[in-house]
Amino acid sequence: MTLIHKPIETARLILRPETPADGEAIHRMNTDPEVMRHIGDGIPWTSPVEEFLPQHRQALARAAAERYGNVSVVLRESGEYIGWCGLTPEKRIGGMQLGYRFFRHAWNRGYATEAAGAVLAVGFESLGLDRICAAVFPDNLASVRVLEKVGMKPAGQGFHEKAQRHFHIYAIECPAPTGRGRPSSMPESEDRVLTGGRPEGDTTGNAG
Repeated sequence: MTLIHKPIETARLILRPETPADGEAIHRMNTDPEVMRHIGDGIPWTSPVEEFLPQHRQALARAAAERYGNVSVVLRESGEYIGWCGLTPEKRIGGMQLGYRFFRHAWNRGYATEAAGAVLAVGFESLGLDRICAAVFPDNLASVRVLEKVGMKPAGQGFHEKAQRHFHIYAIECPAPTGRGRPSSMPESEDRVLTGGRPEGDTTGNAG
């Protein structure tokens, strides 16, 4: 089923379903030490792309059976792939988790906030979620700003076993009592490196 079935357009971006063709770009992004600095233990990928591509195809197949996963983020003007954003279930932080990650040249342009706002809207309006969370290391200030600008608030903390450090949990509640509705605060903002997914491996906004 995947998170979205057709592309979503924002002011400057297109969010579309992730495909096997995105695998090489994802692998290249994850080999950048700066991109991975706030993800998990902070170590960039060193495995060859030939090893990753079959794993990526398998992950897409698993996600296709669920209403979650990552969407690819491309520029409207050029179609250039700049990163991904998505939702994944994570019981340790209280439900569905927002995650994102972008190439370094796409930082500080507000793309993360723009994409995260669109994905939050999908979570609340299409999936009917009541609450969405994110996990971020406290020194990842750029990603903290992204979470704050899409309306997320501090909601606790956890401990990342692999990185051996604490991370902060942010959350946003659906404002509509029926469980459906658009979060009230989703402006654009500056961002840097961003999110990931599970506290065991990644965190929101390139943290944990």
